[in-house]
Amino acid sequence: MPKIIDHDKQREEIIFKSFDLFSTKGFASVTMRELARELEVSTGLLYHYFSTKEAIFEQMIQFVIEKDISRVKAGIDPDLSLSEKIITAGRLIESNKSYYQNLILLMVDYIRFVGKDEAKKIMESFSTNYLDAISSHLSLSETFSTILLSWLAGLMYCSLTVQDMIPFEKQFASMAEMITLVAQNNQGLS
Repeated sequence: MPKIIDHDKQREEIIFKSFDLFSTKGFASVTMRELARELEVSTGLLYHYFSTKEAIFEQMIQFVIEKDISRVKAGIDPDLSLSEKIITAGRLIESNKSYYQNLILLMVDYIRFVGKDEAKKIMESFSTNYLDAISSHLSLSETFSTILLSWLAGLMYCSLTVQDMIPFEKQFASMAEMITLVAQNNQGLS
Protein backbone atom coordinates (compact mmCIF):
# COMPACT_ATOMS: atom_id res chain seq x y z
CA MET A 1 0.00 0.00 0.00
CA PRO A 2 1.45 3.41 -0.94
CA LYS A 3 2.54 5.80 1.78
CA ILE A 4 0.04 8.60 2.35
CA ILE A 5 1.79 11.96 2.44
CA ASP A 6 0.31 15.10 3.92
CA HIS A 7 1.74 17.59 1.41
CA ASP A 8 0.66 20.66 3.39
CA LYS A 9 2.35 19.34 6.51
CA GLN A 10 5.51 18.43 4.60
CA ARG A 11 5.62 21.88 2.97
CA GLU A 12 5.17 23.55 6.39
CA GLU A 13 7.90 21.37 7.89
CA ILE A 14 10.34 22.41 5.16
CA ILE A 15 9.49 26.07 5.72
CA PHE A 16 9.79 25.81 9.50
CA LYS A 17 13.10 23.95 9.49
CA SER A 18 14.62 26.32 6.92
CA PHE A 19 14.76 29.18 9.42
CA ASP A 20 17.61 27.67 11.44
CA LEU A 21 19.79 27.12 8.40
CA PHE A 22 19.07 30.53 6.86
CA SER A 23 19.62 32.33 10.15
CA THR A 24 22.86 30.46 10.84
CA LYS A 25 24.45 30.81 7.42
CA GLY A 26 22.63 33.79 5.92
CA PHE A 27 20.40 33.87 2.89
CA ALA A 28 23.20 34.33 0.34
CA SER A 29 25.26 31.36 1.57
CA VAL A 30 22.54 28.71 1.49
CA THR A 31 21.95 26.62 -1.63
CA MET A 32 18.98 24.43 -2.52
CA ARG A 33 21.24 21.38 -2.32
CA GLU A 34 22.39 22.34 1.17
CA LEU A 35 18.80 23.00 2.26
CA ALA A 36 17.78 19.55 1.01
CA ARG A 37 20.69 17.89 2.82
CA GLU A 38 20.04 19.75 6.11
CA LEU A 39 16.30 19.10 5.92
CA GLU A 40 16.94 15.44 5.05
CA VAL A 41 14.88 15.53 1.86
CA SER A 42 15.87 15.04 -1.75
CA THR A 43 16.56 18.07 -3.93
CA GLY A 44 13.79 16.80 -6.21
CA LEU A 45 11.29 16.93 -3.36
CA LEU A 46 12.46 20.42 -2.45
CA TYR A 47 12.03 21.60 -6.06
CA HIS A 48 8.61 19.90 -6.16
CA TYR A 49 7.39 22.30 -3.45
CA PHE A 50 9.53 25.36 -4.20
CA SER A 51 11.03 26.55 -7.48
CA THR A 52 13.80 28.60 -5.82
CA LYS A 53 15.36 29.29 -2.45
CA GLU A 54 13.76 32.76 -2.68
CA ALA A 55 10.35 31.06 -2.76
CA ILE A 56 11.25 29.05 0.35
CA PHE A 57 12.56 32.16 2.06
CA GLU A 58 9.48 34.26 1.29
CA GLN A 59 7.09 31.59 2.57
CA MET A 60 9.34 30.92 5.55
CA ILE A 61 9.30 34.60 6.56
CA GLN A 62 5.50 34.72 6.28
CA PHE A 63 5.19 31.53 8.34
CA VAL A 64 7.65 32.77 10.99
CA ILE A 65 5.86 36.12 11.31
CA GLU A 66 2.44 34.48 11.72
CA LYS A 67 3.74 32.05 14.37
CA ASP A 68 5.61 34.82 16.16
CA ILE A 69 2.61 37.15 16.31
CA SER A 70 0.36 34.33 17.53
CA ARG A 71 2.87 33.38 20.24
CA VAL A 72 3.22 36.93 21.53
CA LYS A 73 -0.54 37.60 21.42
CA ALA A 74 -1.20 34.37 23.32
CA GLY A 75 1.32 35.42 25.97
CA ILE A 76 -0.33 38.77 26.67
CA ASP A 77 -3.55 38.94 28.66
CA PRO A 78 -5.92 41.29 26.78
CA ASP A 79 -7.28 42.58 30.11
CA LEU A 80 -3.92 44.09 31.11
CA SER A 81 -3.37 47.82 30.96
CA LEU A 82 -1.48 49.23 27.98
CA SER A 83 1.65 49.62 30.09
CA GLU A 84 1.42 46.05 31.41
CA LYS A 85 0.92 44.70 27.87
CA ILE A 86 4.08 46.44 26.66
CA ILE A 87 6.13 45.22 29.62
CA THR A 88 4.81 41.66 29.17
CA ALA A 89 5.63 41.81 25.44
CA GLY A 90 9.10 42.98 26.42
CA ARG A 91 9.62 39.94 28.60
CA LEU A 92 8.44 37.63 25.82
CA ILE A 93 10.72 39.35 23.31
CA GLU A 94 13.70 39.28 25.67
CA SER A 95 13.19 35.56 26.34
CA ASN A 96 13.51 35.03 22.56
CA LYS A 97 16.17 37.68 21.95
CA SER A 98 18.47 35.52 19.83
CA TYR A 99 15.52 34.61 17.57
CA TYR A 100 14.72 38.30 16.98
CA GLN A 101 18.38 39.13 16.45
CA ASN A 102 18.59 36.34 13.86
CA LEU A 103 15.43 37.60 12.18
CA ILE A 104 16.84 41.14 11.87
CA LEU A 105 20.18 39.86 10.53
CA LEU A 106 18.42 37.54 8.11
CA MET A 107 16.24 40.31 6.71
CA VAL A 108 19.27 42.57 6.23
CA ASP A 109 21.16 39.74 4.52
CA TYR A 110 18.20 39.08 2.22
CA ILE A 111 17.92 42.76 1.25
CA ARG A 112 21.66 42.92 0.53
CA PHE A 113 21.50 39.80 -1.61
CA VAL A 114 18.40 40.48 -3.71
CA GLY A 115 18.39 44.28 -3.55
CA LYS A 116 15.87 46.73 -2.12
CA ASP A 117 13.51 46.60 -5.10
CA GLU A 118 13.31 42.80 -5.11
CA ALA A 119 12.95 42.67 -1.33
CA LYS A 120 10.21 45.31 -1.25
CA LYS A 121 7.28 42.86 -1.37
CA ILE A 122 8.53 40.69 1.49
CA MET A 123 9.58 43.70 3.58
CA GLU A 124 6.16 45.30 3.17
CA SER A 125 4.51 42.06 4.27
CA PHE A 126 6.93 41.79 7.20
CA SER A 127 6.22 45.36 8.34
CA THR A 128 2.48 45.28 7.68
CA ASN A 129 1.92 42.09 9.67
CA TYR A 130 3.83 43.34 12.70
CA LEU A 131 2.29 46.82 12.50
CA ASP A 132 -1.23 45.41 12.30
CA ALA A 133 -0.56 43.17 15.30
CA ILE A 134 0.90 46.02 17.38
CA SER A 135 -1.85 48.42 16.38
CA SER A 136 -4.74 46.03 17.04
CA HIS A 137 -3.39 44.37 20.19
CA LEU A 138 -2.26 47.59 21.86
CA SER A 139 -4.92 49.86 20.33
CA LEU A 140 -2.30 52.26 18.99
CA SER A 141 -2.41 54.44 15.90
CA GLU A 142 -0.53 53.32 12.79
CA THR A 143 2.02 56.08 13.33
CA PHE A 144 2.67 55.13 16.94
CA SER A 145 2.80 51.44 16.03
CA THR A 146 5.43 52.29 13.40
CA ILE A 147 7.48 54.18 15.99
CA LEU A 148 7.25 51.21 18.37
CA LEU A 149 8.25 48.69 15.67
CA SER A 150 11.18 50.89 14.60
CA TRP A 151 12.30 51.15 18.22
CA LEU A 152 12.07 47.35 18.60
CA ALA A 153 14.16 46.77 15.46
CA GLY A 154 16.73 49.27 16.78
CA LEU A 155 16.72 47.57 20.16
CA MET A 156 17.45 44.19 18.55
CA TYR A 157 20.24 45.72 16.47
CA CYS A 158 21.76 47.47 19.49
CA SER A 159 21.57 44.29 21.55
CA LEU A 160 23.80 42.70 18.92
CA THR A 161 26.35 45.49 18.72
CA VAL A 162 26.42 47.30 22.09
CA GLN A 163 27.57 45.46 25.18
CA ASP A 164 26.65 47.89 27.97
CA MET A 165 23.07 48.58 27.05
CA ILE A 166 20.18 49.52 29.32
CA PRO A 167 18.49 46.23 30.35
CA PHE A 168 15.46 45.19 28.28
CA GLU A 169 13.15 45.31 31.30
CA LYS A 170 14.03 48.95 31.96
CA GLN A 171 13.79 49.85 28.26
CA PHE A 172 10.31 48.35 27.93
CA ALA A 173 9.17 49.96 31.19
CA SER A 174 10.34 53.35 29.90
CA MET A 175 8.66 52.83 26.53
CA ALA A 176 5.45 51.73 28.27
CA GLU A 177 5.54 54.88 30.39
CA MET A 178 6.00 57.12 27.33
CA ILE A 179 3.25 55.42 25.34
CA THR A 180 0.87 55.54 28.29
CA LEU A 181 1.50 59.25 28.81
CA VAL A 182 0.84 60.00 25.15
CA ALA A 183 -2.29 57.82 25.17
CA GLN A 184 -3.59 59.49 28.33
CA ASN A 185 -3.06 62.93 26.81
CA ASN A 186 -4.90 61.82 23.66
CA GLN A 187 -2.01 62.92 21.51
CA GLY A 188 -2.07 59.67 19.45
CA LEU A 189 0.83 60.82 17.22
CA SER A 190 -1.24 60.20 14.09
